[in-house]
Amino acid sequence: ELKGLDGFGYSTLKNELQVGGVYVRVFNKLGLEKGGLRDIANPCLFAKQLASFIARCINGSHDLPEGWIALSVTEVEDDGLQLSTVSITDKRFIMVISALRLLVRADG
Repeated sequence: ELKGLDGFGYSTLKNELQVGGVYVRVFNKLGLEKGGLRDIANPCLFAKQLASFIARCINGSHDLPEGWIALSVTEVEDDGLQLSTVSITDKRFIMVISALRLLVRADG
């Protein structure tokens, strides 16, 4: 009966960046004041997923100074999805940095 809903999704979120199953832009827009953290089941895991994504983006960048040492990346579970990286000059990279900043603010 519910098989028709398998591929259901909101068209406006179709191309949105997700980390750990969380839409990063939506999380940032909600912020801490509007309860953005309330729906994150495991904030610590989400922070690790954000940090891993950031490290992979930096390591994949060709815009770093010569002699740059690659960052160690710990593989973190991400609902079975391995996220592709984006350029460090891409606005989505900045959104991920902002999400991590929000989490750090929430913790302390």
